Amino acid sequence: MLSRLDKPPASRRHRPAQSDERLHLITLAVDRAAGLAGWPSTCLHRSWLLHRWLSREGYSPQLRLGVSLAGGGLNAHAWVEVDGRVVAPSAQDLSGFSAFNH
Repeated sequence: MLSRLDKPPASRRHRPAQSDERLHLITLAVDRAAGLAGWPSTCLHRSWLLHRWLSREGYSPQLRLGVSLAGGGLNAHAWVEVDGRVVAPSAQDLSGFSAFNH
């Protein structure tokens, strides 16, 4: 049921007219809003919000969850991809992370 709620109506799904600039502006807005929230914002919070917003705008985003063993410990991270490109808020080097929901 939750996956159904994340899907926009067919009339709002990804359209070619949507630009990289619009995608960038939405990502930037999520990052800025997270900084103003008044409570700690994790990559999961920001990625979930970005995923929801992009879905409503007609994109087909993928929420990714991954882990890394870099630095001698287990690290987790969440990010968003659109058409195979990372558009994660607060983008960082993801080369050490393996997505387990890919």
